[in-house]
Amino acid sequence: MKTYIAAALLLLTNLFSFGQRNKESPQKLNLDFEKNDQNLPIGWKIFGDDNYQINKDSITKYNGTYSASIELGTGKPGYKTLSYSLPENYPGNTVTLKGFVKTQNIENGYAALWIRIDPALGYHEVKVEGTTDWSEYEVSLTMNPEKTKQIVVGGALFGSGKLWLDNFQIYIDGKPIDSISPIERKEYAAEKDREFDNGSGLDLTDLSDKQAEKLYNLGLVWGLLKYYHPHIASGKYNWDYELFRIASRLLKENVNVDNLLTDWINSLGDFPEDPPKVIDSKLTKLQPDLDWISNSGFSQELRKSLLKVKDAKRDNHHYYIGLNTHLLNPEFKNESPYLSMPYPDAGFRLLSLFRYWNIIQYYFPYKNLIGQDWKIVMKEFLPKFINAKNKTEYTLYALELIGKISDSHANILGENKALSMYLGENSIPYEVKFIEDQLAVTASKYQESTKANALIKGDIITKINGKYIEEIQIFPCVQPGSQIERYGSKHTENQ
Repeated sequence: MKTYIAAALLLLTNLFSFGQRNKESPQKLNLDFEKNDQNLPIGWKIFGDDNYQINKDSITKYNGTYSASIELGTGKPGYKTLSYSLPENYPGNTVTLKGFVKTQNIENGYAALWIRIDPALGYHEVKVEGTTDWSEYEVSLTMNPEKTKQIVVGGALFGSGKLWLDNFQIYIDGKPIDSISPIERKEYAAEKDREFDNGSGLDLTDLSDKQAEKLYNLGLVWGLLKYYHPHIASGKYNWDYELFRIASRLLKENVNVDNLLTDWINSLGDFPEDPPKVIDSKLTKLQPDLDWISNSGFSQELRKSLLKVKDAKRDNHHYYIGLNTHLLNPEFKNESPYLSMPYPDAGFRLLSLFRYWNIIQYYFPYKNLIGQDWKIVMKEFLPKFINAKNKTEYTLYALELIGKISDSHANILGENKALSMYLGENSIPYEVKFIEDQLAVTASKYQESTKANALIKGDIITKINGKYIEEIQIFPCVQPGSQIERYGSKHTENQ
């Protein structure tokens, strides 16, 4: 929230954790590509399009026995990346990756040497185009060890051609990484829970209205517990996986939902309470929306348990939420993006909805401007997320949900193949924006002198394919944002 809403929390984009360090024998990092299993360097991960080939190369190398190569095979150019996650976190101010890169016939893109600090703390790359001989490149990032979950380095090929990588070296404040003692990181109980790494195991097909209502109430309760319960704040529970456990019990026939939820809450452990604080309504625009605790028809015992959680004594540490000390924005921590699930199963899609909905419910600063009861939105999107037939449909429903808050800072970030395929592969060489209800050109990739009839900055587009702008259907679900929402709501009645 700047307003920063991380759509990665929607599971649109592997579990990140640092391994335990063996003090007697520090792990040797395979940064020189010398250790291989068949054709792939050990410890390295690959992402991207299938029509690229990654191999070890004993002929073209900078030093040692092998380099690693990435090459486009047949088919349309896309991208392929080779990445290595450091198994430890380190103290320091600056991390630097140095590596040797050689390229051949790179077209319609570039080769890259890159470094990233997760979660979303920084990314930097150096680009290499065309054909180049072995050269050393380096990239650096400012470190934030307290918030770092992992440091990742790699090389990538965007477009066609071939890339070789060799002899990577990592430095912390100018010192080789193998001379730096890693940080002894606290291991939370939540991180040891791996039961559902390969799937939720939930069957959500053909839900009855009664079962859908159960899930709606579970979404409310699950979110309150996530952000209010002291033992969840302490990292005692993997709250993603606890959702799957309770949902599987909740959906059974002849289950007393209120009794089950009450017992579940009580099983999480006892805690001291803090007297409720009286907040002067004159000093705040938004009060916590917790009236549903008393207005949802819950049993007296369930209401009592929920209100006790609301009034729990809490400290300033929370496993899932923090505060940016500079911007004073909420920072969402320890939220696995489950990168191996571009189309997650129904249980993970339910988790995706509950994550995002509760982030807006408790932390969106303009929730009062959404224009409708946010709880109705959860009811609306439950069947959409659960019944999404494929990754494209799931992505579009996610975009539609994001668009409900009418904030252009909220979007799906990074590469999303399903969305790219849906929108098409071509785009106009201009940037446009609605200004005072007119579609204006704000930037052009053409120089006026080099392209006849090219649009220039400041031009107003009145028609597309002979159709007036006012007559063209705007799809806010594909392009979330307050401006598109406002314009689209005025100009959709003609289609």
